[in-house]
This record gives sequence, structure tokens and C-alpha cells, in this order.
Amino acid sequence: MYEGDWKGGKKNGKGKFYWPNGQVFEGEFKENECSGIGKLYYPEGKVLEGTWKNGKKHGKCTYLWPNGSRYYVF
Repeated sequence: MYEGDWKGGKKNGKGKFYWPNGQVFEGEFKENECSGIGKLYYPEGKVLEGTWKNGKKHGKCTYLWPNGSRYYVF
């Protein structure tokens, strides 16, 4: 399920996408793909925040755990 901006019948702009497995992406979309700054929330509470391109993480990102731990990926 998607909540957010549309353009030309596609997800474009800011939005939130919910997968059936419980993951949620909140951020920027371009041509139906996660693209730009965003956060991916996992059901167990972990969060991946960073930059996305063509639906995949791209460049620097950070994993955040509910206990406050952080893991930086470059």
C-alpha cells in the first residue's frame, strides 16, 4: 500500500510504502521506485536510513537499532 504523492500515475515525490512483510519505506520516490533520502523500517524495530536510487540503497547509510546502537555503511 502506498500513501503519498503521485505524478503521471506513478509514485513521485514524498510518500510511504508498506510491504506485506511489515517493512515500511518512508521518503522520496521517483518513477515508482524509492529514490532519494529515506528510511526503511523493519518489523523488529531496526531502521535503515540514507540515500536510495532505483529502489536500492545507494551510498552512505546508517542502521539504527532500538537499543540505540548504530552501524554506518559507506
